[in-house]
Amino acid sequence: MNIRKLAITTLFSLLCLNYGVAQAIEITVLEDNLKSVGIKEAAHDFEKQTGIKVNVEEVKSYIYTIEKLRLDGPAGVAPDMMVFPHDQISFAAQENLIVPVDLTKAEKSKFLPSAVDAVTYKGVVYGIPKTVENLIVFYNKNYIKKPFETFEEYAQYNEDTYQKTHGETYGFVAKLDDLYYAYPFIKAFGGYVFSKNSECSYNTYDLGLNTQETMNAVNYMKNLYSQYHILADTQGKHESIFNLVDNFTSGKVRSVVTGPWDAKAFMQKGMKFGAAPLPKLPNGNYLSGFNGVRAYVINKYSKHFDACRQFAMFLNQPKYAKISFDLNGAPPALLITKDDPELYNNEIVQAVQTQFTRNEYMPNTPEMYLIWWPYAGMLRQIYAGDVEIKSGLDFICDELKTKISDYRAEHNL
Repeated sequence: MNIRKLAITTLFSLLCLNYGVAQAIEITVLEDNLKSVGIKEAAHDFEKQTGIKVNVEEVKSYIYTIEKLRLDGPAGVAPDMMVFPHDQISFAAQENLIVPVDLTKAEKSKFLPSAVDAVTYKGVVYGIPKTVENLIVFYNKNYIKKPFETFEEYAQYNEDTYQKTHGETYGFVAKLDDLYYAYPFIKAFGGYVFSKNSECSYNTYDLGLNTQETMNAVNYMKNLYSQYHILADTQGKHESIFNLVDNFTSGKVRSVVTGPWDAKAFMQKGMKFGAAPLPKLPNGNYLSGFNGVRAYVINKYSKHFDACRQFAMFLNQPKYAKISFDLNGAPPALLITKDDPELYNNEIVQAVQTQFTRNEYMPNTPEMYLIWWPYAGMLRQIYAGDVEIKSGLDFICDELKTKISDYRAEHNL
């Protein structure tokens, strides 16, 4: 081979190497545990259309996801995109681990409005919504033919069931010793976690979990056992009832407050169940708690921002949302219309989206993380009669305010 031909061949090889590698884009997406199956068909179709290969990995918990991002992001070995619960986005944004996605007005219109609000931190959109979740009622259709409209009806049904089965079966159960499950009552009575300022962001200096309205709600929940045998404490003397999935699928519990995350387990048992929004309290207010949004966020250190963004939006089509829902039981964050009848007419999707309009989204602020366990522990002490309601709630809220103040000072918030 002469020198001229060798030079041309070498130059051609280098050009192929440079341009070929640049065009052969691969991205890695980190999904929730046992949920990657829901996007495999979309990933295959996306590669056929764009040439961009999508590798999907799973992680056991979002706690490991953010830790992986902290450690592996700067080293350049973290996944390009991952799924976060929306209330963790504030941590990642604050630590500069993820980048804004800047959804257009047309793109935002595809989602439930508050789903986009939930993934917004300090006025900036950091996530592309994937699925939504909140508390609804699941009921066993072998015993309950149609859901009740009022909480009083569920309460009376629980009492009747409890008496007829001599305490062996419950008609209605909710984990009211957990703030997440107790909050629908607190909110319906007029209580709150944080107030909002004029810009609609949370004022974390104003903690409302010991107001008179909240105390009224806690008193109401505390008295449910004595009045209707509805469990307030699911971890104390009634520990055997704590596993709500097994007790519901076995018939020991006939209706239960939980979320779509348990729907797959119910489906796998082959039981005949229905889903409905949370009922109305005697004061006329519906039980209305927190909305959760799981969203795709993009690693700040990824070199393939555009490809990640493109794939996340590609996933948010009714076709792939339906596949994901059928496999995982997680309702999409899309605004579902009658044009998509399979999703629109599904009981779980209907219940979650109806509840979505009544709820508020879980505060997307780091301070919320400080509240869950301490407050739940105080609720259990109150339900057990170990602490008076006012003194207990005042005490825990003072403790929480100190922790919040310390956290804000430490992080210059």
